[in-house]
Amino acid sequence: MKNRRNMPEEAFCERMEVFDEQLKFVDELPAQAVLRHPQTGHWALRTPYAVQHSQGTAEHIFLTKTYEEAGQSFYHIVDEAEADPLDGQPLTLARLNTFENAMYTLVGSKSQEGK
Repeated sequence: MKNRRNMPEEAFCERMEVFDEQLKFVDELPAQAVLRHPQTGHWALRTPYAVQHSQGTAEHIFLTKTYEEAGQSFYHIVDEAEADPLDGQPLTLARLNTFENAMYTLVGSKSQEGK
């Protein structure tokens, strides 16, 4: 029988191993794949890299533009209802990747300002 004191620690370690596995792709990204959002300080991925690592879900990742400066456009992941419209449809990561300037667009998680 396991010592009950170690059970929460073991569960935590198991969760961290899964989390580590999910983030391994970050170690393989080239420096030009990421950029820090100048206002929030959050890291963002350039769109082509975000698509590459979206595990086939790019059509279901909805976006809204939150910032633009010096030719770099930042988009945040939002619910479908909050997504920017594009040709009558919500903007998705897959559609953003078709833009001519896709390499100069970046995708990050929704800002948690005020928290």
